[in-house]
Amino acid sequence: MFEGNLDTTNIFLGIMAFVSLLQALVIIGIAIVGYRLYSRAMQTITSIEERQIAPLAQRAQALMSTVDGILGDVKGLTSRVRGRTEQVDAAIDDTIHRVDETAGRVRASVSSRVHGLMGMAQGVAAVMQALLHARRAA
Repeated sequence: MFEGNLDTTNIFLGIMAFVSLLQALVIIGIAIVGYRLYSRAMQTITSIEERQIAPLAQRAQALMSTVDGILGDVKGLTSRVRGRTEQVDAAIDDTIHRVDETAGRVRASVSSRVHGLMGMAQGVAAVMQALLHARRAA
């Protein structure tokens, strides 16, 4: 039926080889362009990092060290205030205890004197009544 013609087959093989070679060259070209774009992008990123991000990072680091110093000072002040507060609480408790104790002593002292005076007043009243009753009876 069909007799094979090697010339046609060779032409198709040649075309396929040429197309494969062309594809390989295109792929290599795309790879080279991609590598160049990647290199430029990395240079741009590195440049931006050096010009923009590095100073910001240094400022942030300086700010963080300042904040750490402030926090250390606040912790120190807080502990000192806590200590002073405990001392003030103890002093207030001691003062209240002393005031209560003094009030009790004053109350006891005044009470004993008042009781003594009341006893004397009752005695004087009893003597006066006795004298009045004795005069009436006489």
